[in-house]
Amino acid sequence: MEFDLNKQTLTIYGKTERLSVLANRLQALSGKQTYEFLSQRSVFLPRKINVLALRSVLNERIKTLHASELPKEYYAILENYRNFSEYQLFNLFATICDNKDDFKAYRLNLWKLILINYEALNLTDGEINYLKNISKLQTERLEKYFQYITSSAREMENTFDGLDKDALKIGLFASASEEDVIDIASKYGIDLPLEYDLDSFKAALKEYLAAYNKLTMELDSYIDKANDMTLENFAIKNKIPLSFKMDRDKLINYLFFILSIAEMNLTDVKEIIEPEAYKPLEFSVNLDGAFDGDTPIDSVRIIIYDGCENDGLFVPAEEEHEEATEYEEVSEEPEEEALEVQEEVQEEPETEATQDEEVKEESSPLDVLKDDSLNDGQTNASLLARAKAGFAAQNRKERKELSFGDIEENPYYGNPKAKKLYTGPTKMIVLSIFLVLLVGLGVSLALKFAGII
Repeated sequence: MEFDLNKQTLTIYGKTERLSVLANRLQALSGKQTYEFLSQRSVFLPRKINVLALRSVLNERIKTLHASELPKEYYAILENYRNFSEYQLFNLFATICDNKDDFKAYRLNLWKLILINYEALNLTDGEINYLKNISKLQTERLEKYFQYITSSAREMENTFDGLDKDALKIGLFASASEEDVIDIASKYGIDLPLEYDLDSFKAALKEYLAAYNKLTMELDSYIDKANDMTLENFAIKNKIPLSFKMDRDKLINYLFFILSIAEMNLTDVKEIIEPEAYKPLEFSVNLDGAFDGDTPIDSVRIIIYDGCENDGLFVPAEEEHEEATEYEEVSEEPEEEALEVQEEVQEEPETEATQDEEVKEESSPLDVLKDDSLNDGQTNASLLARAKAGFAAQNRKERKELSFGDIEENPYYGNPKAKKLYTGPTKMIVLSIFLVLLVGLGVSLALKFAGII
């Protein structure tokens, strides 16, 4: 296989095909067919490719936004669009792109990206030829199709929810709510409680200390005996992102602590080709004149981006007035009511200070513990093992392997232990029985043919 970037063509088995034509045939595959193909390959689809596909459609749709299409409060969140992860992009897509054309454009661009990155994904001519020729099943609704794609994808090194971790952290601090953080974590099987009781708080605190190799015999005993106020102050003093009542910032910091100790199934893809059209649209939001109190005024441009004055989407006030005047001159019965003149839209983009601000680096957690009088012993290996066993006893979700959304067609997906069990001894037993029956049938036919029976 060979891709010509300038001509936008692919050569498969010596035959040249246009990228757009080939991608259009493959986008007709159902989500189930796409999932079955992608999930059985040795090189998994990077989740970042799905992020790029969603973003490519949203880039164009955002340009046309009218004030009434999103809640007024959401436009402040939209300013952080460049740092939206898969979860946030899909929620926005399902809100403003839930139509046939945008859904098809998403599928089309997804397959364009897959084909462009054929080398990194180790796609073969035979695989593409097979997908071209199989009968296409009916495409599911957007939500179901998306579930198939996200379930077949894996993270790249240093990404989470399809976004570089540093960008994700900036984005969450800039615009995410508590519910957003909890939902993103829940999507991957990570439990982020908003509140802790005394026992679960002690378990979480020990887990945090053990991860930094700071859990000593003395600290373990101290935590077991301490009351809730003492433990709360201990967490604050040592900059541990835990509290009996978690706020948004603590949830974000604790999520990234979990990601630092979790083992995730990663794709082998190290780098992907990211065409310019798939990068986030640079824009600012200007709501001046777009709302009369809480009432949206859809005639006012609210998305300001480079070149927007020439896109023809929103007619400037002066031109609209001129067109109305010309119409009045040629009309036999001009309307008596004067047309209202819109206010001019500012063309100067607002400064995107919120997006460009980096997350402030805090001093290293547990710095205070270095001088803590309680921390005068050495970490005890048996204590760490006992602590980890205690976490399991608290019914906390296992974090060694993060699960991705299960889909009904494959009940073992996202559960490595169950999947291993299913493909291990059980599968061997079934195969053995099948082989015995097959051999017995062959012997029986041979003896019958020979006239012995």
